[in-house]
Amino acid sequence: MTARNIRLTISYDGSDYHGWQTQPGKKTIQGVLTEAIQNLIGDEVTVHGASRTDAGVSALGQVALIQIDSPIPVENLADAITDRLPPDIAVTEAVEVPLGFDLIGVVKSKLYRYTIFTGRHRPVLQIRHCWH
Repeated sequence: MTARNIRLTISYDGSDYHGWQTQPGKKTIQGVLTEAIQNLIGDEVTVHGASRTDAGVSALGQVALIQIDSPIPVENLADAITDRLPPDIAVTEAVEVPLGFDLIGVVKSKLYRYTIFTGRHRPVLQIRHCWH
């Protein structure tokens, strides 16, 4: 089988992670995702992210690129990877793209949201996702 380029869209709660990028001895989104994909396909894989997030930062549409030589149909790939991930990370889309796909160039914008809680009582259900 020939290697395929797959663009992944990923959502995650970064509260318990040391950011996107793999770091020795640290739990990162890229590291956990790489491990899950390697577990699925049985080969080494490099996960390239379109951008990075810092420790504790979450994302709803992080874009990444992998190159795999696997018979798994692309329409089943997102669910198959997500099944091997912890509950705070999900691959929401997997799409085959041409070789030479410009991962960085395809990103048109980034949207950041900062939530500041100004109420009197601590927002216990949103505590991990706002500044208080």
